[in-house]
Amino acid sequence: MMKMDVTNLLSAVNSTISNKSAALDEEIARLERAKSKIAAEQNAGLGEINKIMQPELGKLWTGKRAESFQQNREDAYQAMQEVFNSQYDSYLSSIGNKIFFLKAEKAAADAASALCSGYRQAVEAGKDLADDVYDKLKGWL
Repeated sequence: MMKMDVTNLLSAVNSTISNKSAALDEEIARLERAKSKIAAEQNAGLGEINKIMQPELGKLWTGKRAESFQQNREDAYQAMQEVFNSQYDSYLSSIGNKIFFLKAEKAAADAASALCSGYRQAVEAGKDLADDVYDKLKGWL
């Protein structure tokens, strides 16, 4: 391959990697916004579920209807606790894991982009690409 062909190829690869990196940035930002909204919803919900148990039933609330009403309130409270604690925490954890992996993928893309740029500069300077690759990798050998 001629020097210009290699330079153009490396530029094209770097452009593709940059586009992928930008797409990853957008996806990370979208997920972080969603995570923030879900956390806010969770906090609001946790504040609201305490109202289910209000007002406290007084001494006049006795009998089967009072017991049934209290049991229904407690069931609703437990159901809401499950939703706003366990389920929301699971959603937040899932989104956090996805963000972590996307950030790792972006870091790899950024590293590959830096290597492409370095190789392109080496080719433009007239250095043999094989020697440059060997120099960069010899620390791993």
